[in-house]
Amino acid sequence: MKREKSKSNLVADDSNSQLWHGALQPALWLTVASILVSTVATGSDGFFGSLLASFTVVIFFSVSLYVGKLTKNVDPIATMALAMFSYFTKLLLIAGFLIAVTRLTQEDQVNRTAFGVSALTIAAGWLIGETRAFFKLQLHLPLPNQGSTDSKIQTQEDSKVINREGNREGNREGNREGE
Repeated sequence: MKREKSKSNLVADDSNSQLWHGALQPALWLTVASILVSTVATGSDGFFGSLLASFTVVIFFSVSLYVGKLTKNVDPIATMALAMFSYFTKLLLIAGFLIAVTRLTQEDQVNRTAFGVSALTIAAGWLIGETRAFFKLQLHLPLPNQGSTDSKIQTQEDSKVINREGNREGNREGNREGE
């Protein structure tokens, strides 16, 4: 029994790390590109704007993957509650962070345009990388038992048809019901 648990934890940890690495790789490439472009285009204020944006985006999305890792063996309702809580908490913290940055820094210190463009670019790269990594995962989900009595009952119910007179016709063997 311990072997199965450790094996499933290993698979879950491996899939989480694959998602994280798959998302982080394009995000880091876009971070470097956006910092270089912003620095060349606007100078040091563009550098700090892009650097701040990359930090914000990577932390924001990494927390989401970390919550997924923490809740891999938890009840789905609790997982959803924790995911929603973490999402709204992140939104409030980022809103507070952005308000603090706009009030505590001058526009010539942190370029707002470089921040916005970099944040959008890096977030898009993260999401594309995470999506690609997810589709590369080979998750084996349990399928419902196809020989169960529920599926047989449903199949029999689906095969009954109402004829023009409003009577139920049985299955294709010619049995008639409901007359």
